[in-house]
Amino acid sequence: MTTTQKETGDLKLYASQTLDQIMKFPSMHLGPVAFIIASPKNKKQRIVGHERGFLKILAIDSLKVLAIYQIDLQDGEYLTCGAYSPSGLNFAIGTSFGSIYLGMIKKDPYGGNKQHFCVAHVDKISKTTEHAVTSIQLTTFDPHGSLLAAFDNGDVRVWQSTLQKDLFEKLIAMRQLGGKKSKKAMQMEISEMGQVQFDVIDKFNLFDNPHGLEVFNEDDEEQINQLYQGRAHSDCEAIFAAGSSGVDHLFARVGALPYIFVRNYVSKQTVNKIVLENCFPTSLCVLDYYKLSMDADLPVTRGGLQAMCVVGTKEGKVLCYRVDATETKLLLKTRGGIMFGEVTALSTTDTGLNFLVATSSGEVFLYELLRNLIGLE
Repeated sequence: MTTTQKETGDLKLYASQTLDQIMKFPSMHLGPVAFIIASPKNKKQRIVGHERGFLKILAIDSLKVLAIYQIDLQDGEYLTCGAYSPSGLNFAIGTSFGSIYLGMIKKDPYGGNKQHFCVAHVDKISKTTEHAVTSIQLTTFDPHGSLLAAFDNGDVRVWQSTLQKDLFEKLIAMRQLGGKKSKKAMQMEISEMGQVQFDVIDKFNLFDNPHGLEVFNEDDEEQINQLYQGRAHSDCEAIFAAGSSGVDHLFARVGALPYIFVRNYVSKQTVNKIVLENCFPTSLCVLDYYKLSMDADLPVTRGGLQAMCVVGTKEGKVLCYRVDATETKLLLKTRGGIMFGEVTALSTTDTGLNFLVATSSGEVFLYELLRNLIGLE
């Protein structure tokens, strides 16, 4: 587990089970940290993104800084967020000017331990530089893929990559010629795809009639604008649903609203809304409920979205919901009064066995998730 002091930029490494500190990496005067990401396929490395545009590559196994790179930002622009694709081949980075960069780390083809860091700017994501990217995610490119971003004005957008037909057919043929026919073998690095066009397939705003009023008139709209518009919401977040059942779905939240929005971005409809129990969200994690059900002997509804949504809140609680396309059910919640301060970070293991919770008071808690789910339903 890695944690950071945002202002100083120092990073600490802890053992996930005992929470003992293993190592402290100094900031090296690179400034505050915006994000820390790890490849799903290489847990031994971390990319630490500093607001000033510096990207530091850490080796967790050898406790070394492998390399430091810098993205060329505009005056006043800074990094805000980053994420890896599920394949671990590509990553995306967002900035305060609404820009998005796609990148990858390639091994030197001539051998050795040298790595090449490649980053490309995605053009025409935002018409202005007024709204920062507050969260970003991307899918695997095989070669088609999707890009998801949330902005500090409540906007959430989904893009899908498209290739020219001849290039698409050529890439597929080259893979099949090399004997690679499985879905996993079709996963591609962005550099292999040449020039890629991203088309918007869905966009919505979290503050558009957020309470779901049947009659939403001009007075209601003015009241919503007075309450929420005109200021930046740096905690606006959107993530793709996990697992095969969650294909075409995303989850979104913002700290000003006591909801988690569930949306089908293909049909462009908000299909569900989790109403939190007198709480406001600060962190969000989504797990594949199908995988959990196999280990915890939980009932599963055939077909459609099946997800476990874990939410950290300003009130210092963690709430766990079972979510499908039509309803939600609160399965677990932590007791009030145990944590001091709001939940600032939340992370679960791939299997859902445990989840880690960090609070604004500097505390870190380790909870058992899977064992507590057994026998609930």
